[in-house]
Amino acid sequence: MIRVAISYRVLQSWRVPVFERLSRIEGLELCVFYSDDFEGTKVKSYKGNVGFPSIKLQTRKFSFTTRNGKAYIPYNPNLYTELDKFNPDVIIVEGASNLLNNVICFIYSKKKNKKIIQWGLGEIEGRKKSIHRRLADIFFNYIEKKSDAAIAYSSYGSEYYKKIGIDENRVFTAVNVVDTEKRLKEIKEYCLNCDLEYPSPLPEKHNFLFVGALSENKNVDLLIKVFSKLCNLNDNIHLTIVGDGPLRKEFEKLVFDLNVNGHVSFLGNQTVLAPYMYNATLMVLPGLGGLAISDALIHGVPVVCTIGDGCEKDLIVNNGLIIKNINEDNLFENLQNLILSKSELIRIRKEAQNFEFSKFNINNYVDVIYRAVRYVCN
Repeated sequence: MIRVAISYRVLQSWRVPVFERLSRIEGLELCVFYSDDFEGTKVKSYKGNVGFPSIKLQTRKFSFTTRNGKAYIPYNPNLYTELDKFNPDVIIVEGASNLLNNVICFIYSKKKNKKIIQWGLGEIEGRKKSIHRRLADIFFNYIEKKSDAAIAYSSYGSEYYKKIGIDENRVFTAVNVVDTEKRLKEIKEYCLNCDLEYPSPLPEKHNFLFVGALSENKNVDLLIKVFSKLCNLNDNIHLTIVGDGPLRKEFEKLVFDLNVNGHVSFLGNQTVLAPYMYNATLMVLPGLGGLAISDALIHGVPVVCTIGDGCEKDLIVNNGLIIKNINEDNLFENLQNLILSKSELIRIRKEAQNFEFSKFNINNYVDVIYRAVRYVCN
């Protein structure tokens, strides 16, 4: 039996299926240690029941503003004690976003002769690091290099770990995906219940879809401005925005000011995306957004996006477009070209619908994490 502790900021809803599958692996005993919510942000835990052991720890919260937005860092003063009670063989710890607790886990692992695995983003292509992150990297890179292995969200993230000096045998790539198994089941059940064709055909009316938080770094305002220009050329289009956040009212006002409110729908947060995905021509993600890419592709919807957390380079191959240095002009040009080319829309849609047969699914994702655990134990 391998006892595995996971230290994470909070129990995000999209991580719960990963932890549940890990806990069901024969020969693993899992416990997840997590912090209290950061109220008013998306750094908060899933509120439903979870199928794995977990411990919510005492939490002190720190937040500060960087050039890349707000950073939320928790500190759990009783983490060391709780780890000692659980007595893990392996600790998997969230990367720089859980920096203070990462240091505690590292100290515990070295003092108690346990194995430790870093699980992180690495870095974002083209993003300049804030002064806070550069200062943190002075000693955090040491922690990363002295850990027993690293799990990266993407191939790009894996290159980061190799670049700072971690041997490639100790670097594992688990490309960030949603619960693809659940999503696939939902879209197939939706088609069956509504007597719809599966996979979905190209919609007669072009419907662009955005799914994500209505917050900084998502560039939803850029999407709305480009969409308003497209409306001047083609009246048979619609934009559906799924998600909520602090900037929602600002975006609603922008839609009204641009006089396209009849072509834009704000739906707020939705737990089941199948009805909106089925009728979507494209998913458009003009800012940071990783999990939404796999969400669209497992529903058979092509994706137009920019550089995000790195997983886009793994996931988008002939099933969409990646626009570097995105702006109003190049986003407008690419979307306009796609609208005008039905054959190209059909082609990338067929490629997207093959995504369900690819290696990028939640079960392979969990298997990579398990292989990293077995590697450090051996």
